[in-house]
Amino acid sequence: MRTRYNYLGETTIEVVIDGECVEVNLLPPGPVPAPDPAYSPPPDPALVAAPLEMCAVAPAPTKKRRTVWGVIRAGWFVVFTAAGEALTYALNNLTSLNLPPGTATAIGAVGYGLKRGLWPGTTL
Repeated sequence: MRTRYNYLGETTIEVVIDGECVEVNLLPPGPVPAPDPAYSPPPDPALVAAPLEMCAVAPAPTKKRRTVWGVIRAGWFVVFTAAGEALTYALNNLTSLNLPPGTATAIGAVGYGLKRGLWPGTTL
């Protein structure tokens, strides 16, 4: 099997596999064909600019709304961290696990992630 790869547009690397033997050859750069001036590739639809009306569908949130979102998120952080602390306290007292101090925050983060995963559109 013979395969050729172009490296950086000029250098060609040829890989020849013959049974158990692998041979790699570095070929000198060959003449680069000139591009056809009559041909132009079609534009990529992902790179075509959308009309301004489509881009401005949702207005930016106001400072008040962003503040409310921040307060709500901070409240959930406190609630889930307190629940994690209660669970850590119970596990440390009922068993001999002796969990490290950051476990309550980790449990709270997992709880908040599960809440966001199960109910992604909720405000509170």
